[in-house]
Amino acid sequence: MEITNPQYFVEQVKYAHEIGDNTLLECLGRLAYYESGKCEEHPDGWPYDDYRYCSQIRLHKDFDEHSFVWSWTDRNGKLIMNGGLIFHGTPGFPDTSHSVTLDRAYGWQIHT
Repeated sequence: MEITNPQYFVEQVKYAHEIGDNTLLECLGRLAYYESGKCEEHPDGWPYDDYRYCSQIRLHKDFDEHSFVWSWTDRNGKLIMNGGLIFHGTPGFPDTSHSVTLDRAYGWQIHT
């Protein structure tokens, strides 16, 4: 996984720790899993058989506070998928992410 803004990344990991939220690390783990090429058991079948191997996730700072933009490319640089790793606030504080979710959840979520 390539982190394009390491300082921002470290700040967000520290923030997640401060508020006692594990969802950022869980989401990062899922993205790293997809990048690793170990998705053969995925229930959706993942139609990217030729592209999963030697793929890369890039994580960029997003304009929303505590959020990221990510892209997943194959070994040739072709985009497989992209989206956001969006922070949806904490209990008692409003969600200022400008993103819509169907189920109200706090912390970070992967959006595509």
